[in-house]
Amino acid sequence: MGLLLSFQVILLFNRLPFDRDSWIIMYVNPLIGFYTAGFAYMAAGILIAPARTRVVALILSGGLLTISIINLELVQYSKEYFEFIKYIAAAVGAAIAYFSLKDVVER
Repeated sequence: MGLLLSFQVILLFNRLPFDRDSWIIMYVNPLIGFYTAGFAYMAAGILIAPARTRVVALILSGGLLTISIINLELVQYSKEYFEFIKYIAAAVGAAIAYFSLKDVVER
């Protein structure tokens, strides 16, 4: 449900007549996109795994955490902090997917 809602919000933002240099297009739309990607990443991994979904969820979370830590190291040198915030949005999306699919994970 959260994934579908995120896609609808992205479509809404892309169809509204905003100036392409507005803060909504530059900041909000990428955050929603990264949240949706994190949600889809975790949901697909959990739903595709035939067994041991908890282990799969932990491995996927570890991969996302590793990518976020590597990105944090890169952001410290470039001073582009919004890039790191996007990865936090992806991690939040993955966590929400995990908890919303908790009954599947508990099998």
